[in-house]
Amino acid sequence: MFQFFRKAKKKGINVEPFTITVKGESSSEASSKRVKGGGKKADKEKKTDREKKTDKEKKTDREKKTDREKKTDREKKTEGGKKTDKEKNAQSAEELTLLCIKTSRMWKESIKEMENMYKENTKNMDAKWSSNIWNTVWAVYVENVHNIIGSKLNMPDFPLRDKEKIIETWLNWTKTDFHVFLNQVQARWNKKIKSRRKKS
Repeated sequence: MFQFFRKAKKKGINVEPFTITVKGESSSEASSKRVKGGGKKADKEKKTDREKKTDKEKKTDREKKTDREKKTDREKKTEGGKKTDKEKNAQSAEELTLLCIKTSRMWKESIKEMENMYKENTKNMDAKWSSNIWNTVWAVYVENVHNIIGSKLNMPDFPLRDKEKIIETWLNWTKTDFHVFLNQVQARWNKKIKSRRKKS
């Protein structure tokens, strides 16, 4: 069953926390902002324009509101606390971060549990042999699962609920597969012992 992983040689299991990548500003957006701002000459011209305005004009400028601004204020009041797109994005990013933290904790706990169970089940076996099986078979399998969960967490168009379900499913499958792996290790060890007895 685990023949696919036999050739791979990987030591240790990835218990690194799951991370999400958040898209930031691209370099082109940053440069366009710099261009719009202008240089030193433009800054000086802005200062002279501001100095020309009288206190009265400044006051009226502050008091003035366009119809559009007033309309958006009214809409905000009538919406009854509906969240803007920016607020929704911030909330979903926060929820995703919390899911990453929760998943990382569950992952670390399950790996620790598996390690303890493996040590308990293989304590009567050759330590070098059982360690080799763990590193070349199970560690590689778990690394693949870690990568799959990480990729699902980073799918931007995937709803949060679906991500939770997929992660939960993969964690359950991993636990089930671990018991199959333990049985396979025990079977291999028994076979090894039988062949030793036949030789002697």
